Order: sequence, then structure tokens, then C-alpha cells
Amino acid sequence: MRNSNEKIKNKISDYAIPFIPVLTTIVCMIIFWDSYYDINDDTAIRNILSGTFSGTPSPMAVYVEYPLALLISVMYRIIPNVPWFGMLEQTMLFGSMYLCAYSVSYKEKTKIGKIVYSILTTLFFDAFLLSGIVYIQYTTVAGILAATGAVAFYFLEDKKEGKCFIKASIPCIVCEILAFCLRPNMMLIEIPMIGVAYLLKWIKGAKDEGEKCFAGKILFKYFVPLIITVGLLIVTIVVNKIAYSSSEWKEYLEFNDNRTTLFDFQGYFPAYEDHKELYDSIGWDEVDAQILLDYNIAIDDRINNDSLKKIVEYNENEMGFGYFKKDLVSALRDYKYKFLHQSEYKYAHVIIALYVIAVVVGILTKDYASMIATMGLFAARSMGWMYLLMRERFPDRVLVPLCFCEAIILFAFIICSIKKKESKTMNWLVAIIIAALSVPILVNDIQKTREEKDKRENLNAEWKSLQVYCEEHKDGYYVIDVLSTVNYSEKIYEGREGDYANYEICGGWVANNPVYKEKLAQRDIDSIASALIEDKAFFVTQDSKDVSWLEEYYNSKGISVIMIEEDTIKMGKDSAFMVYKVKENS
Repeated sequence: MRNSNEKIKNKISDYAIPFIPVLTTIVCMIIFWDSYYDINDDTAIRNILSGTFSGTPSPMAVYVEYPLALLISVMYRIIPNVPWFGMLEQTMLFGSMYLCAYSVSYKEKTKIGKIVYSILTTLFFDAFLLSGIVYIQYTTVAGILAATGAVAFYFLEDKKEGKCFIKASIPCIVCEILAFCLRPNMMLIEIPMIGVAYLLKWIKGAKDEGEKCFAGKILFKYFVPLIITVGLLIVTIVVNKIAYSSSEWKEYLEFNDNRTTLFDFQGYFPAYEDHKELYDSIGWDEVDAQILLDYNIAIDDRINNDSLKKIVEYNENEMGFGYFKKDLVSALRDYKYKFLHQSEYKYAHVIIALYVIAVVVGILTKDYASMIATMGLFAARSMGWMYLLMRERFPDRVLVPLCFCEAIILFAFIICSIKKKESKTMNWLVAIIIAALSVPILVNDIQKTREEKDKRENLNAEWKSLQVYCEEHKDGYYVIDVLSTVNYSEKIYEGREGDYANYEICGGWVANNPVYKEKLAQRDIDSIASALIEDKAFFVTQDSKDVSWLEEYYNSKGISVIMIEEDTIKMGKDSAFMVYKVKENS
């Protein structure tokens, strides 16, 4: 009976100890910061899923795979006005932190060891991801989930029987499925590194059991979780394809692919005067080219799938923009520079140090399999970096989780090698070194996150003034200039879920999709351009923005209009936004 009680206490201790430093992080975040949707993409997804966009929760959020989007939208239907999307992202983040801390500390035999490694793992998370925890972006969350699934799998107890091992791997499988559902592209770019961790786990697991890698029991044990994961990913892809299989959605998805290629990857908009033959061939004039450059694509019905496709093809065939924007040699030069210089990427020196530690620990512990895997990990990370550099597309929301994935896998290799040696001296020495690497980054990030919070508070006050204005004028519909909104973000717990938004930006990835058209139809609007001159909508822009382009756009269609200043939305002594009525000259 005493032994039974002792086992229960130890089990509770195993689960409770890693929770304490994670809870500390949560409390500090609540006290010192707040939780934000980092950019407009997350806010747009939230709006669609919650019903803020069209009045009814919808799973058609495009970038989040349909099965997960459907689950979240159903939760919004059951209990509205709860920030389910943001809460789910935070749960994924802190759940990842806890799962890693638990996995790393689980094999420690003493409570002090469990405490030290729980704190060390949480510190490692906070150092790399503090900004990503406060300013949440779904791409970053997906990358963290995928990395966590790999690390948790790597720390699973090899001596467990096949069925028990597979059962224990369920949290790892869940992490990978959620990561894919949240942002497939982010998970896919981490697969080479995750694959290295998986292969090392399989090889070392077989060795620990005294079996060959291709023995039946070994293949069953280590490949069934992989087969389950791949099977569920395939089901997710099929379900998502079916959900977006209508002709209307297919047309939009092609349009969005061309928009993404042009805006995000090519990033080149041919100047009208220099490429007039292109614009003549698609029926555009100079105003259309300017509207595209200003991102206000929803107002111009000539900016459609066919025209964007022709511009993309023109950039490829005439301007030399291939799938990759940079050649291999140039990308290798950039890669070398970024890998070695902290000024280019703040984690550069830390990751180099982790590689050195992994090699040294491998030599000291004679863990040659881990040493080879470390070299394999470097090759795998190079693949991901080279892909990004050759496409010249590497925003922080991609680089942060990519670097974290690499760092946490190195961390796992180091810790597991040390545990095999069972040397207290080496245990403590490596723990101190990793803590010493993490603390300076964390201190720097605390300062930068605080500065970012102050900056966002000042900027967001303007955005709030516009939202309040729209809420006070519910009979109106407000179309907002895209570049007037790019600096704003929203707090997760601001209570905006479920409240129909009688405004929308005049572009972005939501523009022209079926959900967007459904929202316009609710207000008897066929198009933004017609709504503005039919008194069904107002145009809103920052007070410093020139709106003469809008008059020129209507003139190009043979419609003479004047821009009337309907209202001014003030923020303190300074006006923040101007509300215009577009009136047709009789």
C-alpha cells in the first residue's frame, strides 16, 4: 500500500513540477504584458471564424485547414463572445512549453533534477519565443507545435512495450496534426529537421533494445505513430479539398495564389510607363496599376484572377522572375553571412554554441549516433534556410519557429546524451551553459517586448477610435484604405468576438472570396465601387492620405465624382481618420 501511494505521489510530482515554471510564465505575461493578435492575418481569421466578419461563424478561413477551422467555428456558435481562436493559440503555445518541460524532466530521478530541467526548458522557450507568446501569430504557433511534437517523441521511454509506446506518442501525433491544420506550409518547412530527430530516435531505440532497426517489433513500435500521423494528415488534406471544391472557391483560391505570388514572392509591380504594353493587354490604365500598388484590390473589378495571372506570367517570362528569385551561389553567400552574424539574426551565436555543445557532449559521452545526427540536422536546417533565401521570403513569423525547431532539437540531443552518461558534473555544467546562453536573449527580449507594447498601445488607440466610430454608426458600412491599417493590431481579450463588424479593409487575402461577397450581399452591395457611389458605403483613410486616386479611378470608368469629407474621427487633439462620401456628379 505504501509503495502504491509512493508511486501515485511520484506520478503527481512528475506532472506538477513542469507546470510550475510554465504557470510562472503565464502569470508574468498577464501582469507585465498582454495578449495580441500580431498582424491583420490573425485578426481576419478570427473575424471569419467568430462571425465578426459576416455575422455568422464560418469555417472558411482559407489558411487554417477546414477540420480545425470547423471545430473553432462550432465553438463560437455554441458559446459566442469568447475568444476561442486566440485562446486555442495560447493553449497550443503553453501546452507545447509544458509538454517539452515534462518530456525533458521526466527521466530525472531526483526532484531537484526535475525542477532544474523544468526551469531550464521553460527558460529556453521564453528566451526564443517571448515576443511570439505576447504577440501571437498562427504561423509561429504552428512551427512551435511541430517542433514540440518531434522533441516529445524523441524523449519517449524506449523500453516501453510497443502498444504502450504508441499510446504514449499520442500527444506528439496531436501536436503534428494541429501544426499542419494551423499552418501547413510552416510545418512542411520543418519536416527535414523533424525527420532527423525521428531517424535518430528509431536508430537509438533499436540499439537500446538490442534489436536491429528493421526488426518487426521495432518497425511496429516506431513506424505506427508515423503511419497514424501521415494517415491523419492525408485525411485533413482530403477534407480541406472537399470543403473548397466549389467552382467559386476554386476561382478564388487561384486568384489568391496569384496575389500571393505577386505581392509576397515576386514583390515586383511593373511601372506603368515602362510596361504599358502589359497593361494595355489586360485592359488596365495607370490608375489600376496604382490601386494594385496601394493594395486596395477589392475596389477595382479589373483586378481579377486573369489580370493578376498575366502580371505574374509577365514577371516570370519578361522580367526573369522564376520560382526562385536568387541563384544558388548568391543564396549560399547570404546563408553564410546570416549564420555567422548575430546582427543578421539574434539567435545566430546561440545556435552555433548549441552545435558546438552537441558535438563536444557527443565526443565525451561517445554518443556518435547523436554526433552524426547533429551534422544531419545542420544539413536539414540548411535546406530550409536555402529555400527561404532563394525565394527571398523570410519574415520573422517563419524564421523564429524555424530557429526554435533547430534549437530545441539540438537541446534534446544534448540532454539525452548527458542522461546516458549519468554524470552529475556534466549535467550541471551543460545546464549552466544553456541557461547562460538563454538569459541574455530573454533579458533583451523583455526590454524589446515592453517597448513594442508601448508602441502598439499608442498606435492601437487610433484603431480603437475608428472601431468605436463604426459601432456608433451601425447603419453605415465603411471601406478602409489598406495602407491605413497595417500598423494596427488587436488584443485577444478585448471582447470583439461575435460583434458584426460594419467595416472591412479594401484588400488583403479576404478580398473577393465567397465569404467576403456574402458579407457584401447582406448589405445589398454588388461591388465596393458601386456601393461607394450609391450611398451604401463610405471610404475611410488616415487623414494624411491622398484620395485623388479614387476620383481618378471613377473618371477612368467614365464616372465623374467628388470626394466629400463626411466626418473626422479624432484621436485626442489630432484627427486619426477621415470618412469620405463619394458623390457622383450629375
